[in-house]
Amino acid sequence: MTTAPWTGCFPVMLTPFTADGAIDGSALDALIEWYLGHGATGLFACCQSSEIGCLGWEERLWLAKRVVARVRGRVPVVGTGSLGIGDLAAETACLKRFAETGVDATVIITGHVVPPEADDATAVELLERIADALPGVALGLYECPRPYKRLIPVAGVARLAASGSWRYCKETACDPAISAAKARACRGTPLALFDACVAQVSSSVAAGAAGTSPILANLVPDLVAQLCAHPEPALQAELTELGRLVEIGYPRAVKEAIAREVAIGPWCRQASSPGPAGHAQVLARRAAELRARFASGVHA
Repeated sequence: MTTAPWTGCFPVMLTPFTADGAIDGSALDALIEWYLGHGATGLFACCQSSEIGCLGWEERLWLAKRVVARVRGRVPVVGTGSLGIGDLAAETACLKRFAETGVDATVIITGHVVPPEADDATAVELLERIADALPGVALGLYECPRPYKRLIPVAGVARLAASGSWRYCKETACDPAISAAKARACRGTPLALFDACVAQVSSSVAAGAAGTSPILANLVPDLVAQLCAHPEPALQAELTELGRLVEIGYPRAVKEAIAREVAIGPWCRQASSPGPAGHAQVLARRAAELRARFASGVHA
């Protein structure tokens, strides 16, 4: 477990694979060091960017253990432990086993808790029941688009935050007013809210968000961390635009783009086109340009 602060840039980690589809442990270690060397202040393993839909349960446990072992408490590590089994006792047992990997928070995909037709009150109640069944386990919320996007309302976030059982929330409303309201609801509680939308990092942090967990942090974690620490309009505008570009061909194009900096192959298990010809090179070039510009203090 870590004593590091829960603030700043928490990348949603990629999973490196070999050409034959196996998890590449050596590349994973190198990727972790690249994240940390480029300003990441936490890591979110076993998430959608990690291609968890293509990972077996034992692989997910192995991946979480490997990340925790490599990080060695330098920053918080969170990871998704829910499976959406549909049985509360079985789901709780899986979450307990995932927590035993040593992650600093075991994350629950909100769409795993109840079916789409269930109301918000039922979802929050079941989340509370899970927390009650796991005393001493730090938990997290992940408003993941899959299997469907279940947004926890502001009142529900406030209620969970006040319980003290929840430590991490990846918030995906992509609505500045909602994100800001949720951030304010977490103030003074252990629950740290991380906005998924890079376009609103500045406004979310100003409202009290702990930081951000965007896919863009897989290309320029250093600039995302800089934006969290020192929000400024010029950098915010550039990262908003780059965030749109990084969605194209994701995650393969990003793997190709950062291969110049870290020994990671382009292979993915999920179907992933690299985007238009030369797109990875465009991403890499744009990242280098922005680093040169904002590191030099020339922000015009």
